[in-house]
Amino acid sequence: RAPAGTQMQDSLARALDDPSVQLLVWSDQGRAYLAPDGSPVALKDAAHRSVTQFDSADQPVGAVLHDPALAVSPDRARVAMATAGMALDNHRLTALVQAQLADVRASRARLVQSAEQAQRRVERNLHDGAQQRLLALLLLVQAERTRLARHAGEESCDGVFLDGVANELSETIEELRELGRGLHPSALDRGLGPALVSLAERSPLPVVVEVVEGRFAEATEAAAFFVVQEAVTNATRHAQADHVRVRVDSDNRTLSVEVSDDGVGGAARSAGRGLQSLEDRVLALGGHFTVTSPTGGGTRVQVKLPLGELGD
Repeated sequence: RAPAGTQMQDSLARALDDPSVQLLVWSDQGRAYLAPDGSPVALKDAAHRSVTQFDSADQPVGAVLHDPALAVSPDRARVAMATAGMALDNHRLTALVQAQLADVRASRARLVQSAEQAQRRVERNLHDGAQQRLLALLLLVQAERTRLARHAGEESCDGVFLDGVANELSETIEELRELGRGLHPSALDRGLGPALVSLAERSPLPVVVEVVEGRFAEATEAAAFFVVQEAVTNATRHAQADHVRVRVDSDNRTLSVEVSDDGVGGAARSAGRGLQSLEDRVLALGGHFTVTSPTGGGTRVQVKLPLGELGD
């Protein structure tokens, strides 16, 4: 076993029959050996003590300060020291893996936030650029159509042609608006609560929404909204459901989202599909994603998201 801190030191002291044993751990950050209480210890200052150092791949791992004349047999001392070295190395590797996992989680969260910001920029560019230019062109076409109607009559060839152009422009503008809403729902500008109420009102299924008031980090609100949107869409298209219930609550650290329907169940996550993409988004933010969908028992999607900081 590899007990931590003073426990490991006490275990080694008992094994060596040396109450004065000090177990030191190497710190890469401080470039020094540290006692269990975190204080640095210089090996050169260990007068009247023997030092046994542990290395792994030519890298310091730890050291033991002990009585030069151990009361136990050499074999027992050697085994105890080797075990302590392995325990320290395992501890170091575990800490390294945990640090790397933390870096990966932070990196994934930054990627999601960066993607959200890029989508917002695209949405703004569509709205302020292409949509406005097309809208101006549509107004010009409509004005010219009105002029022709006064002079050449409603059924002129030019008038019919301009009607077709105006219709195409209107449909193109609407498609751009839908694309922009898909990148970042404009309803979220007013907050998650109003966005979900608007989503429920547009749904062909009755959707009951219970949502906590307040604003949250941008990435958190977007993830919660898309989870609800996908779950409601699935209930409408595939689940043969009659009702959907959405509950959103929060505590000091977590935003909890639950979407349940009374449909046929059997929903599954698979690569490239909506639920799997949502799970990837939630996990990238450090959240938890669960789908419960027994055949004939409806579907429940449960998500927990870290609140984050406003403005993130």
